[in-house]
Amino acid sequence: MTAGQKYKGISFFIAETASLLFFINAHENYQTKKKVYNRDMDIYNNIALKGSGEYSEAYDMYQDLKSRNNDLDNLQTTRNAAIIIAGAVYAYNIVDAVLFSSSTSENQRANNRNRFTVTSTMIERSPSILLSKSF
Repeated sequence: MTAGQKYKGISFFIAETASLLFFINAHENYQTKKKVYNRDMDIYNNIALKGSGEYSEAYDMYQDLKSRNNDLDNLQTTRNAAIIIAGAVYAYNIVDAVLFSSSTSENQRANNRNRFTVTSTMIERSPSILLSKSF
C-alpha cells in the first residue's frame, strides 16, 4: 500500500489477517482438545493402575483415547499448516515489495524520502530518533 499499489496491499493485508486468524483458531482448538485428552488420559491411567473398573469400560476408553489422539495429530498438522501459510504470505509480501515493485512506485517512494527523513541523534546524552519533514 505504501508503494502505491492499493489493491495488492489490501489483498496481502486480508490474506495475512485471515491466515493468522486461521492459525489462532486452530491453535485454540488444539489446546482445548489436548487439555481434555490429557485429563481423560489421567483417568484412564488411574483405572489401569488401580485395577478398578471393568475391562470393557477400560477398553472403550482406550479406543476413544486412541481416536482422539489421531484427531489431535490432525489438529496439530492443521495448526502447523496455518502458521506456515501465514509465514509464506508474509514472506511473499516482503519479496514482492522488494523485487517486484514497479518503477512508478519506486519514484513515489523516492519522492516520499525527500519529504520525510529519519536520523539517529543524541539528545541530552541519550540516543534518540529525529523525524523531520521537508516542504
